This record gives sequence, C-alpha cells and structure tokens, in this order.
Amino acid sequence: MVRSPNSPSLYKQLSKVINHYWRQITILITVIILLSFFFPQGKTLLYSYQLNDVAQEEVVAPFNFPILKTSDQLQLDLEDALNSEPFLFLRSQDVVSKQIQVIDDYFKHINLIQLANIKLAESKDDLYRNRFTEQFDLSRINVQSDSAALEVLMETVEENYNFAFNDEKWNRIFLSDYSNNSILDLDNLKKEIVQISRNRWAEGIYDIPISEILSKQVAIIMSSSEPAELTEAIRYNDIQDAWTKARMEVTNRFPNNINFSRDLGYSLIVEFMKPNLIYDRETTERRQQARQDRVPRNKGIILKNERILDANTRVTEDDLQKLFSLSVAIDNKAMQESSTDILLAYVGRILVIGIIVSFFFTFLLTYRKPIFDDWRMVLLIGLIFFIEVGLAFLIKQNLELSEYLIPIIVAAMVLTIMFDARIAFMGITSIILLVTILIGNNVEFMVTAMFNS
Repeated sequence: MVRSPNSPSLYKQLSKVINHYWRQITILITVIILLSFFFPQGKTLLYSYQLNDVAQEEVVAPFNFPILKTSDQLQLDLEDALNSEPFLFLRSQDVVSKQIQVIDDYFKHINLIQLANIKLAESKDDLYRNRFTEQFDLSRINVQSDSAALEVLMETVEENYNFAFNDEKWNRIFLSDYSNNSILDLDNLKKEIVQISRNRWAEGIYDIPISEILSKQVAIIMSSSEPAELTEAIRYNDIQDAWTKARMEVTNRFPNNINFSRDLGYSLIVEFMKPNLIYDRETTERRQQARQDRVPRNKGIILKNERILDANTRVTEDDLQKLFSLSVAIDNKAMQESSTDILLAYVGRILVIGIIVSFFFTFLLTYRKPIFDDWRMVLLIGLIFFIEVGLAFLIKQNLELSEYLIPIIVAAMVLTIMFDARIAFMGITSIILLVTILIGNNVEFMVTAMFNS
C-alpha cells in the first residue's frame, strides 16, 4: 500500500485531535479517576452475592481467615461487655459530715437572725422612749448599728441560703423569738432533719440518675483500705428516690401541719441532703473500654481449602457473613502486597471504569458531535456521572440502605430534558453499569433500573 505524500501521519492526526479536544479529554480522565475512588479495591466483588442467590460456582478458602461477627452480633456483645462492668462508686463519709455541719450552721444562723431582730426591736423601743431626752442620739446610733448587723445577716442568707430568702414562712421564723417554740421548735426540727438525712445516707444516694447506671451490679468502695463491695444497683437510691422517701418520712414525723414544720423540713432536706455515693467516672469508663477491647470480633475460623459455598446452592445469611469475612481478609492481605501489585490493581480498576464511560462518550463523538465539541456540555454530563455514582456509594456503602433508593431515574430525566431520549438512554446505561459494579454485580438491580429508566 502506497501512502499519499500529502496525507498526515498518525502522530499528527493524534496530535490534532488532542489539541482540539484537550479540555474534553482532561474532563473525562478526571471523572474516571474520581469515580475510581468509589469502587472497592482488591477482589471483594469476586464473592459478591445477595441473600437467597444461587451460587454459580464453588467457593473455597484460599487461605486461613477469621469469620467476622455481624454488626448486630458485635454490637450486642459490646453492650453486654459494657453492662457487665460494675459502675464504681466511692462512699464518702466526708459528704455526710460536711452536710450535717452545714445544717448546724444554718440553724445557728437562724438563731443569730432572731437575736438580731429582737435586739433591733429593743433598740427601736429605746429610741422611741428617748425621743425627748439626751439619750436620743445614742439610741439612734444603736438602731442604725443593729439594723446594719441584721442586714449583714440577711445578705448572708441571700448568698448562702437562697432557698430561704424572701420566703414568707422562713421570714416568719426569722422574726420570731428564738425562745418561743409555739411557732416552730427549731431544735427539734434540726434533729429530725439530720436523722432523716442520715437514714437516706445510710441507704446510699447516687450522685447520678439510676437510669444512667447500665450495669446490674455496682462496686462500692467503703474506704481506701478495703476492697470494693459488689451489690445490686437497685439497692441504693438516686437523689430523686431519696427525696421521695424523705418526703414520706417527713410526713410521718410531722403529721400535724399546723406549725408548717413539714414544708420547711422538706425544703431543708432538698437543699442539704447531698449524694454520698460518688461516681468514679474515669475508672469506670477505663474498665468498660478495657472489657470491650477484650470482646472477640470473630466467631470462628475458616481453614485453607475449606469449602465456603457449594455450587448451585442457595446463599444463606451465614454464607453471606463468611463471604464478607473473606472479602475483608482479601482486602487486608492486599494492603500488605507490594506497591507494584497495588498499582496494577488500581490501573485495572481505571480501565474497567474507563471502558464503561467511553461507551457513552464515543456515542456522543460519533452521533452527537456538536455536543461533544462543547466542553461545557461534557463537563455537565461528567458531573451527572459523578453525582449518581457518589450517591450510590453513599446510599449503599455508607448508609447501608436499599440500592433501589439510588435516584437512577432522576439522571435519566435530567439527560432527557437537557438533551434527548437517545443520549439519555446511552448515558443511563453507562451509569447503571457503573452502579451495578459498585454495589456488587447485582443483576436484578441492573435489569430493574434499565426498565424503570
């Protein structure tokens, strides 16, 4: 064959095409590379089956690998491990001693306020009696001094005992005579409140809601020199249960509510009865994590050359889990391969994706050349490919939802509206092929998607 001297060489023809379509070529290469990141690595698709599929061939273990637990089984085992680790609490006697002292200080403060009110009333009486005598100025100074002292005491109530500030019942107690027990016997009230609180502290009060305690048993440390004592979690109270029991005991101890000891006593218990079982969160969470770390992630092992799946048999859930475990083992082994093997596997993935994508864009170049000549149209179509495959990866791989939620028909509608039915058919065919490979060669999905589109 004699070549015409005026005909350009193959190199020049190729250079001309590249120079003319360099934008389109760049877009296609970029789309293919981006799509390759969505596809599984290694040979995981080799053992891709759905539940109740019929195996086409026998699957034999190429090497020893563990059978992984399902996500539900593993989650149940992790929860059991979490619940089996007793929550650790420290029984604090310091809390009890401190709160009893606080109660005692509060009643002493009440006595000081009562004395200050009496002293102020006496000073006002002296001021009134001496209003026309030479002692008037001295009496006025005494009134101012006593009033200032009372104000300081009331400011202390506002700062430290806010529950009693501006409370009508407590104001009535503050203004009463400390030696007059007709309104309220403060000494008896203090004794009863301390005793009721001691009863609850003896039972034990958690400093966290009992609903947050996941374990059936709790470990209570009585002192640093003694080992923790294991007991049932429901044996102790949280603060809400302790308040409820204290309310019942207050009602029993003060059946007559005429002197309002019941309401005042309960308000004191709510304010001063603090939890004495202190949760050791750091130690408990560290032990829980250690116990969860000891939970085996595997439920058995498959030996080399052991048959996993027989040909012409229906795939069960147990078979699926074994095949999934094999896929994970293959991926892990592939990560240990040489860089050359990894590169070759990646190049193979690029070639498969490139061939499928080229079906559609070759059609454009042949039958819809004006569209292919416009690089913006090529970019738009490439974005549609990328978005569809990306949504398929998100829905099936990340969210683990049904593959029929992938909006294939939306892409078909967009291509039809923007171009025509033939372009839409060819484009959606390439997209369906890519998505089918991505989700594990699901032929049923491919056929359904083709007819729906």
